[in-house]
Amino acid sequence: MDDTLWYLGDGFLNATDDQCINWLSRVNCQNIYYLFGNHESNMYRIYKEQVAEQYGIGDAEIYPLKYKNVTFLGNHQEIQIGKQMITMNHFPLRIWHKDNRSAWMLSGHSHLQDKGRRPDAPFQKGLDCGCDYKVVWSFLEIEDVMSTKSIQILDHNRTS
Repeated sequence: MDDTLWYLGDGFLNATDDQCINWLSRVNCQNIYYLFGNHESNMYRIYKEQVAEQYGIGDAEIYPLKYKNVTFLGNHQEIQIGKQMITMNHFPLRIWHKDNRSAWMLSGHSHLQDKGRRPDAPFQKGLDCGCDYKVVWSFLEIEDVMSTKSIQILDHNRTS
């Protein structure tokens, strides 16, 4: 399938390296973009092995790094789809690039404990996209949720 999956970290706590690789190979998606979370020992080890294999460097981080159907992107990513700016990180940021221009902030980590990141939270264009709420969010579903949220500027710098 030619879809794109953005993975916001922490998928493989207590899994073996083989279980991680097996799961990734079964995902019906050829474009998995992977951001690290705080429980990533297996995926980070696989990533570091690939850095060593592809570049011959043992102590470096190189992004993006392609491995099979996964592209490792590190900890943070900013993209634009059409006119929509999107910031992604495993951790929920309160202030992010262009948040005063209705940019979205997508995160995981909080397992729906951060009430301000739930789909029904009215302020800030941020969303907890972790697996606790929904397995996979489509762009249109996220767009629908974000349309119900208002912009809330927390930063003193309103013009950048």
